[in-house]
Amino acid sequence: MEETTDIRTDWDEGERRFAAGDLAGALECYARIVERQPTIEALQRVASIYVASGNPDAAMQLWQQVLAAQPASAQAAFELGRLRLEHNLPTAAAASFKHVLQLAPDLAEAHYGLATAYAQQNRWERAEASARNALAIDPGYTDAMMVLSHAQRHQGRADDAVATLRAAADAAPARADIRSDLGQLLLSTGDEESAAAEFAAALGADPGHAGAAYRLGAIRLRQSLFDEAAELLLTAHRSRPDDVEGRRRLAQALLGAERYSEAVEHYRALDEFFGRDVDALTEFATALTGAQEYEEAEEVCERGLRIDPNNAAVTRVKGQVYFYTARYAATEALFQRLPGSLLPPGYFDSLLPLLRASIGLPGDLIECGVYKGGATVEFARVIEGTGKVIHACDTYAGMPDPTEHDNYHRKGDFADTSLVSCTTRWEVEGVRDRIVPHKGLFQDTLPSMGDNRYCFAFLDSDFYVSQMQAIEHVYPRMAKGGWVIVDDYGWKHCDGCKVALDEFLADKPERDHFKCILGALWGFKKM
Repeated sequence: MEETTDIRTDWDEGERRFAAGDLAGALECYARIVERQPTIEALQRVASIYVASGNPDAAMQLWQQVLAAQPASAQAAFELGRLRLEHNLPTAAAASFKHVLQLAPDLAEAHYGLATAYAQQNRWERAEASARNALAIDPGYTDAMMVLSHAQRHQGRADDAVATLRAAADAAPARADIRSDLGQLLLSTGDEESAAAEFAAALGADPGHAGAAYRLGAIRLRQSLFDEAAELLLTAHRSRPDDVEGRRRLAQALLGAERYSEAVEHYRALDEFFGRDVDALTEFATALTGAQEYEEAEEVCERGLRIDPNNAAVTRVKGQVYFYTARYAATEALFQRLPGSLLPPGYFDSLLPLLRASIGLPGDLIECGVYKGGATVEFARVIEGTGKVIHACDTYAGMPDPTEHDNYHRKGDFADTSLVSCTTRWEVEGVRDRIVPHKGLFQDTLPSMGDNRYCFAFLDSDFYVSQMQAIEHVYPRMAKGGWVIVDDYGWKHCDGCKVALDEFLADKPERDHFKCILGALWGFKKM
């Protein structure tokens, strides 16, 4: 009776010290218990303390000593196998689990352990066989389903792997790790939509699941859904602050969401890793420009141009820095080397798919605000062979008079162009036959275009009156389902553009569907 009381006292004291982080004191208590009564539970506590103290070898030696004294102890063999698995000793772990199965052939956990050991050795056929043995004993064993799915995938049977993981997810709908693994598997098969649904389900079960947040964030980033991507990638970053590639994607999402100051913070932290990557430097400079940190943005552009002197993306950002710091002659000198569009890097990647989605509809294209015709060239390339044309409307001589709604640009801005220079550019690019220029103020040219119909409209007019005249002309002539794209909506230098669109769309059904495409590029589908 006294010995039992002493064991209970040592056990309670060991638990208290273990909870308080006093591992050495807890070990003393449990060691005394093992000397009196070496139960599996007491041995597990001693082994766990060895592992927590950073001494897994001592834990494994403990179980080996138990097995030497009690070779028929399936529990000791199982604990040794589990520790060997955890510390990446799959061959030794497999031997331990085989020992267990000689003693207890119907122990599903041992079959699962053996399957996992084989998987760590890339012995996929054996991993599959052992996982199936575990499932024959326990059909609802979800961990065994996960190993089986991995084995199927590595043997080239992706459909079987997906079916297995779906069964696991159905059996344990609250298991975020299963949902996340299923999403990753679906992503590898190219089914991005279903993958996104599984990652979302994983986050529903565990909102802090870093893997699911990262992968869903990466999908949303590719889809240019920057606000959602940023929040997801921030969740992942909190759990994985040292993940360099994850932080790069976070910075890209923040940049796309126009959260420039936050993006700058992350690009600065990444600079030591991507300091020779021109694409990363371009993104960094773009974020700095958005945050109006023009001096540093110019320095970053210079670094990029030292690496690649002819890089168009870096040159474009540097030109924007010059423009926003009122160095117009320097801006012109830089943009002479570029295709002739002031659209920032990455805009065409988001813009052209919307054009491609519209060209099957009836009608031509219209561009209101052409400048040097660079965007016109990109649009014309897409419509090659369709029989459609682009109505390219501009003064081709700079901006007209502003109104009280217009807060930045002045009359004559962007006057460094002409219809002759644009036409020459289009001829050089081989797209002249697809472009119909209309030179003059919109109030004069648009009414003269009659009943033209449009499948796609790009409005880059900046000023209130110009933008209002453009949307009033375009809207009733748009094909249902065609995209109307507006540049500079909400841009701090183009208040008039936003006021015009807000007023015009106030009573239109598209008002609630007018959305950000990328940065200051907004649009809606005609309903």
